[in-house]
Amino acid sequence: MWQLVELVIGAVLFWRIAVPFFLSVVLAILLARTVPFFDATAGIATAIIGLTFGTYWHARNEEGLGLTEKRPTKAQPVSWPVAALGLMFIGFVWGGLFTAFTGSYLRSAVGLLLTTIPVLVWNKKVLRAEVHAKTLVFAYGFLLAGLALGVLFHRVSNGF
Repeated sequence: MWQLVELVIGAVLFWRIAVPFFLSVVLAILLARTVPFFDATAGIATAIIGLTFGTYWHARNEEGLGLTEKRPTKAQPVSWPVAALGLMFIGFVWGGLFTAFTGSYLRSAVGLLLTTIPVLVWNKKVLRAEVHAKTLVFAYGFLLAGLALGVLFHRVSNGF
């Protein structure tokens, strides 16, 4: 019983995360009932997108920024090992979802790289931030490294 109370309190306190997640789950259920090829993998991906957007929204609010406000330049940028590990984790999870959805490692790698386009457009058009080529190469490299790690785990678990 107390777990349910804690869940409700958490949803109220972190409503910026809970609302997009709930809406994305509802959207996934509606799409699963109406679109024939919308399976569990696509539903999980839709829920993760909602959770990611909610987390982004909540983090920006915690910093006192709106969704479209440009962040002031920080004196302490994110260190590259932390960014690399985060990108590898994203590549591992999303690469695995794309592989399950497409059935091909090459298609999942292309899909993983194409998912950066909305982020680039958001940074350029909404936040008006410059994205440098070395940042893109860094991001693409570690996204693909995460995918390669997932492929390695899959191969090892299935006996190569």
